[in-house]
Amino acid sequence: KVIRLVSEPFPLTKKVKEYLLKIERGLSCTEGNLSMATDVSIPIRIAPRQPLNIHGVHAVESGDKPAIVIGFNQSIVQDDAAGLITIDPLANTRHEYHGPQVFMFGDFVPGEVYTISIKKGLKAISGAELDDDFTSAVRIPELRPSVRFTSAGIFLPRGGNGLVEITTMNVNTLTVEVEQ
Repeated sequence: KVIRLVSEPFPLTKKVKEYLLKIERGLSCTEGNLSMATDVSIPIRIAPRQPLNIHGVHAVESGDKPAIVIGFNQSIVQDDAAGLITIDPLANTRHEYHGPQVFMFGDFVPGEVYTISIKKGLKAISGAELDDDFTSAVRIPELRPSVRFTSAGIFLPRGGNGLVEITTMNVNTLTVEVEQ
């Protein structure tokens, strides 16, 4: 039989905390008449709270639009982020949170440099806080050239005008050859 002990949460500190769980001999089971034959001591070591750190800020392509990714060493409290993470020049953004990363989506202009500022006090889920203000510049890269058909079909319709609809991005010229 397994006995499960649950304590109140241990406070996280900046130093390693060590505790000793002691179970004295004679502790009897709730079912049956067996008891602990000897004293048991189990050391418990609580790791210190890790400070909230920023691993980096970079731009990525997300489909046909760029996004800015901020990497942290731990997941942050989402409600705090909206007021403590800012962008200049101002852009209408929405944030998505995936583990220790914040993805900023918006109408970013390729080639433009944006400054991301994060105020100290931003909180991680663990309770850790960002100790200092952080600022980083990130350049939105030009989107890679791409070509795609707007419809998923593989045949031209029998009726209609026989047009093939294509969407391009950063492509100056395109040659399309249709075979029967």
